[in-house]
Order: sequence, then C-alpha cells, then structure tokens
Amino acid sequence: LTVAEMLRQTGYATACIGKWHLGLGWQHRDDGSVDFSLPLLSSPLDCGFDEFFGISASLNMEPYCFIRDRHTVGIPSIPKNPVHRGQNPNGLMVEDWKDELVNTRITEEALSYIRSRVADEPEKPFFLYLPLTGPHNPWVPNEEFRGKSQVGLRGDMILEMDWSLGKIMSLLEELEIDKDTLLIFTSDNGPHSFDVDELEVYGHDQTAGYRGQKADIWEGGHRVPFIAGWPNAIPAGTTSNETVELTDFMATCAEIVGAAIPDGAAEDSCNVLPAMLGQCLEKPIREAIVSHSLEGMFAVRKGRWKFIDGPLGGGFHWKEALKQYPDAAPGQLYDMESDAAERENLYERRPEVVAELRGLLDGYRGT
Repeated sequence: LTVAEMLRQTGYATACIGKWHLGLGWQHRDDGSVDFSLPLLSSPLDCGFDEFFGISASLNMEPYCFIRDRHTVGIPSIPKNPVHRGQNPNGLMVEDWKDELVNTRITEEALSYIRSRVADEPEKPFFLYLPLTGPHNPWVPNEEFRGKSQVGLRGDMILEMDWSLGKIMSLLEELEIDKDTLLIFTSDNGPHSFDVDELEVYGHDQTAGYRGQKADIWEGGHRVPFIAGWPNAIPAGTTSNETVELTDFMATCAEIVGAAIPDGAAEDSCNVLPAMLGQCLEKPIREAIVSHSLEGMFAVRKGRWKFIDGPLGGGFHWKEALKQYPDAAPGQLYDMESDAAERENLYERRPEVVAELRGLLDGYRGT
C-alpha cells in the first residue's frame, strides 16, 4: 500500500508530476531495444496515482523525454545532444529536448493540475507528489537562473527549485486554499558535491556542518530539511527536535484523514503529526531510526546516541578510503547532542552504549 493509494481510497484525487525513478514497465522489441510506441506495462498509475506526468528517472538517465500516464510524449529517437556530465552519449531523446527546461515544464504541469482540480471538483481533496529533478546532476539550470545564486550551477538549480516552490505557494494563496493545504518540502538524501568543494570555492557549506554527503552513513548523507506549512493547523515558526523519517509520512497522513493502515503495510511508519503541530511530547514518537549507506553499512540512532556498524562513511569510494585508513575503528559511536558533526568517535570509550545499540540493530534485522 502506498500513500497515494491510501489517500485515493479515502476520496482523494492523486497525481505524480516529476521524476519517478522507481522503475517503469517498458516493452521491448525482439532485439532487446525499447519500443517507445507501446504503453508502459507499469507506471505510477499502478501505485495509486490517477495521473502521471514527468520523466522516467534523474536527468542523467535515458530516455530523455516526458511521459504522460503510460505513453512517452513523442518518440525518443535522436542521439542525446548536448551530453552533460553523467549522461549516456548513446542515449535517445525526443526532438527539441532541452535539459534546462525540464523543471520549468514540471512546475507548469503542477500549477495546471492544481488549477484544474480546484476548478473542476472544488470539494474533492487532492494529493500532489512533486519530485523535482534538481538539484540532482546534471546541473543545467534554466537560463534565467544561471549565475544568479553565486554558488555555482548546483546553487543555481537550488534557486530554480526555490522559484518552483514559490510558484506553488503563490497559486495556493491565489486560489484561497493555502490555509487548508498541508505543503511539505523535503529531500530523499543529502547533497553530492562531485569534484566541487563548494565551501572552499564559494564559501557555501552545503551540508550545514554535518559530516559526509549523499551515500554516506554520516549525517551529511541522511539529515535533510523537513519543512511543513499548514496555516490552519501548524503554528507559524514551530520547530521540533523530534527524530523522524520520511517513512513516517504515511502514518501521519493516515492520522490526518482518518484512514486505517492494514496489517502488513507501512510497518516502519510512525504518526509524527503531534511533532508537526508543536505539541508537547512526554516521550519520543519512535524508539529509534535505522539508516544504511550506499554500500550497505547500517546505523541506528536512539535518543542522543548514534551507532554505526562499520568504519568510515560506507559511501562513494568507500573501499578505496579503507585502504588509506587501515587502522580506522571497526565501528563508530557519536553523541548527537554534543557532536552532531560526528567528529569524536566514542566507540572505544562507551562499550556499554555500543552493546545496547548493536543489540537493538540486530533485533531490527531479525524482525
């Protein structure tokens, strides 16, 4: 069961507009190539969404075309040109495809969807999932944003995302539904700098002081913004130190709409609505959170403590890093209240905490 399907069952219209990257059911010819003229056998429409418009994955992955519901918009048949970093030079695109216009088109489709929902069925609630392509590479912002952030091309794409969010917020206000609409802005992982040291080159600390980056087990790879606006429910300026996961979105939505989650669904989801509403909590909402790196290294966070079951970051180029640091501790323990930057490893000094958290992690693994 997905969030979209659960909400659809309670009367919501549902749409996914943007980057999917969860797999699509392409049909193939006898020679193994994709036949873009045939409908997709699986798509967001099979995951609870009434409508889908967007791209198949990140902008560094082919095919380079838009998809509406189960069909490509045009037939990708032209070799990719120009080829940006990370893109397949043999990848196919549709005629007149421009990477730098994708986020603009996605935003326009989202605005059109919201307008049509309010105009056609004003009493029917809707759920819009809007995964933008930025700031994932390639960093190809629209021309009007290029050079405006003063933090390089990646910063320009973040500025473009800010524009997209602003357009959505302005439309909700224009349609006078902003106060009753829950709007959440978040990310699936931390930033990836490639070979650009943004702090050194631009004076911009992309991880806000946290260690590591996307794919690492450290906070720079996992701690992301979670910003919620809901004027009729969430007091302005509310903040919370509650530790939550994106998986908690489902149980939270279920609480808001009064839906029951069936057995076997959303087993890792907790209702974090009390934290969002700024309520005083007597105890943490969830016992702990578990995360893992690109290479499968696990970590568990409970209260002030974070235990990492392995050495170093476990992300990109991890195995090469292990060769450079053969004496790295076999595990890591950090006090997140006093050392959120994860600089002082207490693994050797607090064996009792390590044992407790290792047992908790092993228990989760065996569940």
